Amino acid sequence: MSEVAARVLVEPGHAGRTYTLTGPAAISVPEQAAVLAEALGRPVTTREPSADESRDFLGAWGLGDEAVEAILAGNAHVRRGRNEVVTDDVRTVLGRPARGYREWAEDHREAFGR
Repeated sequence: MSEVAARVLVEPGHAGRTYTLTGPAAISVPEQAAVLAEALGRPVTTREPSADESRDFLGAWGLGDEAVEAILAGNAHVRRGRNEVVTDDVRTVLGRPARGYREWAEDHREAFGR
């Protein structure tokens, strides 16, 4: 994503454009955990907090009720699969396809304290 940002900032032809940057495929959080576990060679688990746990967590960060409810609504939208958008915008800007999550995970495994 940073490579796209750099190109957009320094190359002509991007003024007024909006890009939606995605990988080559939609991937769920459990799928991300499975790919990451494989790359790291150890289990990676996920947990979906309850709405009350999320409210408490977000409230502890100083977010007001309206912001917290907006975030919870956005999370629910994603969980229902309504954000499964894949675009070709990375290819449009870079001239090559976006990298997949597996490639990213393998390239960054050291960041996870392997």
